[in-house]
Amino acid sequence: MLFAGCISGIAIFGQSEIVKLDFENGSFKNFPKLPFGESFIIEGEILRDVQMVEVSISYENAKKSLNTYTWNRSDNNQSETFEMFISNPLKANDSYDFDVSLYRLMDVSEKAELQKELTKRIVYYLKNQITVDGKNISIDNPKKVYNGLNDLITEAIKYQRSKNGIEFTGLTELVEDEIKKMGDFKLKSLIRKKKAFEKDSLSNSILNTKLNYIADVVISEIKPFLNSTLLQQKSELTIAGVETEKEQFSLPINGGLYVWNTNTNVNNVSISNTSITPGVGLTVPFSRGLRIKQKSISSFGLSFGVLTAPIVNGNGDKLATPVVNLPVYGALGVKFFNLIRLNVGTLIVSDMGNTNANNLQFYPTVGLSLELNLWLGIKK
Repeated sequence: MLFAGCISGIAIFGQSEIVKLDFENGSFKNFPKLPFGESFIIEGEILRDVQMVEVSISYENAKKSLNTYTWNRSDNNQSETFEMFISNPLKANDSYDFDVSLYRLMDVSEKAELQKELTKRIVYYLKNQITVDGKNISIDNPKKVYNGLNDLITEAIKYQRSKNGIEFTGLTELVEDEIKKMGDFKLKSLIRKKKAFEKDSLSNSILNTKLNYIADVVISEIKPFLNSTLLQQKSELTIAGVETEKEQFSLPINGGLYVWNTNTNVNNVSISNTSITPGVGLTVPFSRGLRIKQKSISSFGLSFGVLTAPIVNGNGDKLATPVVNLPVYGALGVKFFNLIRLNVGTLIVSDMGNTNANNLQFYPTVGLSLELNLWLGIKK
């Protein structure tokens, strides 16, 4: 089984195209346009102190990343190159941004300094969220403070990574509970008999003790990350607006069933007729995929075609499009499972034999059809 897995992995890497990363020029040197529809490998030269390479891929100018890949140097690897397998294929006729980050190993003193600075930030943040009126400690919104701590920590360690794969995923409810308890704490009983200057000193002392305690609880939850083999970002490179290769042009041909409904007046009575008729047509895909919430949908297109027989209204009259004598439709559709197209549009018809364009009628139609691509051997 292991042998078969190794052979499979070698086959995958052997078949994948290699895209070479040029750090000095900030580009891909052998691929001005990246391959689409298949996995590929990013290869680059690095110094030996680089322990991790992280590549984040997003649509051009998009804030949200699509996928993030990492290369992690093994302990016995002393090479000055890396290879990263990009498993999620890119889409044709699109543009992407690549954010490449290099990470080096942090030493013991740097890790200690990171924890020290993080503790100071936590205490300072908590102090600014707490009000002491001499008798009570009050916190307006413990949940907001808790969320603020999570954001603070995430921001503070955004340039660090754990070589062991340990991540900070957020503070537990224990921290939120401790923040709530602090807001419920009463100073009045402890300082009731003290003098004014003693009251202020004691209040500050109690407050600092409470703040340091919460900070210790917070740090204890980050400890697994801080105690791991930490890496510090060494440099970052952004390659923006990298285009993918153009797709071979194909002519999508579809055939299926179309539902239609007609209405006609007979003796001042509206009569409706609904039926299903086979139809065949062509689809003109949108040149670029639509994006909805950062997701690219490349299967939208405009379909045009004819039904295989005239439609009939409630009065029994046959309706078709002049010249072709068959109903012509135009529709907007989307493709599912790379095979089935759902179209929603309109039929353009008039009475059979009537060639007057002023008498054209429009009826809604919905169609479900199978679609196949006829390759024409040219690129879009």
